[in-house]
Amino acid sequence: MLFSTHIRRLSLLALSLSAWLPAQETTAEKPAADLIEELVKDSQRHIRPRTARPARDPLRLAESAADLLASDVTAYTKRLGDIVTACLQEERPEDALFLAEKMRLLGDESGFTRLMLASAQQGREEEARGYLITVEKNVPRLSGVRRRDAERDVVITRGLLAKETADMTTLTVLEPDTRLEAETAWLHAAKLPSPPHTPDAVRARLKQEGVSPLAAARFALTALEMALPTLPQDEVKPFADLVGPLCTESHHPGAHHLLLDLARVLWTQEKQRPIARQAISRYLAQAAAYPAQAEWKGPYFADAVPLLLEWGEKDLATQAARDARATLEKVFIADVPRALAAAARAAHQAGMPAQRDQALVDVLVSGRKHPHPRVAADAAVECCLVHAAVDLPMSDAVYQQLAQILQLESAGKP
Repeated sequence: MLFSTHIRRLSLLALSLSAWLPAQETTAEKPAADLIEELVKDSQRHIRPRTARPARDPLRLAESAADLLASDVTAYTKRLGDIVTACLQEERPEDALFLAEKMRLLGDESGFTRLMLASAQQGREEEARGYLITVEKNVPRLSGVRRRDAERDVVITRGLLAKETADMTTLTVLEPDTRLEAETAWLHAAKLPSPPHTPDAVRARLKQEGVSPLAAARFALTALEMALPTLPQDEVKPFADLVGPLCTESHHPGAHHLLLDLARVLWTQEKQRPIARQAISRYLAQAAAYPAQAEWKGPYFADAVPLLLEWGEKDLATQAARDARATLEKVFIADVPRALAAAARAAHQAGMPAQRDQALVDVLVSGRKHPHPRVAADAAVECCLVHAAVDLPMSDAVYQQLAQILQLESAGKP
């Protein structure tokens, strides 16, 4: 880790200093060993104390794997951000804060914005206000996407704390897509049926903005999801008919994936299940139409497996799992770990432990096959995040592979 490297350097400095001390001073005043220990302790004062965790704690191992990406700041902070999110989901704010501080040292404020939003959503208002002050102070120093996202999250947090609709007019980035995506994020954060909540209102909103189909699809789907519990039954199909084409017209893989989310949302209403089946049929057809080398093809098929099994569509689920596996021989080797991780999640949700455990080992094996060590490090992070997400104890086989990537002295006991 970066911190441990810093400590080691200070320790070496202390050792070199001790060599220059006259022998009578070290014996009469203070032994060299005590001086070294004091210098090392002083170097650690800025490090936030952390709760001890088991050797096989997946989030701590994910952090160690992410540290191997430190030569690429963008990749490093992205992965640290993923782990911050996982820590918040696992209700480990202490670890999330520690990692957010590491990200800030690298010029990335997003760890603190995640802490700010999570605190506001979970009703920890005093904590959220503290993070809000911290983030607002640093927004002027940011630029580009980081500034845009930080401003959006500040506006959303203010809305949550004030218990009123977030005021998007305060955003300095005025592009239509950015404004609409901020409103989509607000709907998700607030978990409230906010307007526009009818198909006609959404159409008017999207026409007014002239936004891209991807941003439009995300907004329309979120509006449908939030409105569905109180939406009249005769308005559900027109709403779904609006969302579906937006998901396919953009020719963007992210928009296509929203068809699966549309199917999941509609399945919660028994009368709308025929429309849900249409949505997932379009989703599978689109996944099949992607080129064999598309890195997202395998994960798309894998993502559909749990939902199909939940619906009782065992044959379709089996075929989707086969299609996911079939893509692995054709995609670029660096993309294989992500596809296998998606397959592991799907197998776990489908109640298939043997397939899940093998996929998790394969994630790490495939990462180690790549000649660049960063691919193995990223695969290790991905594998650990799966363990954390499904609350799965780490097997000996997985830990042995991780020990090789992280250069641990031994696989040890949990």
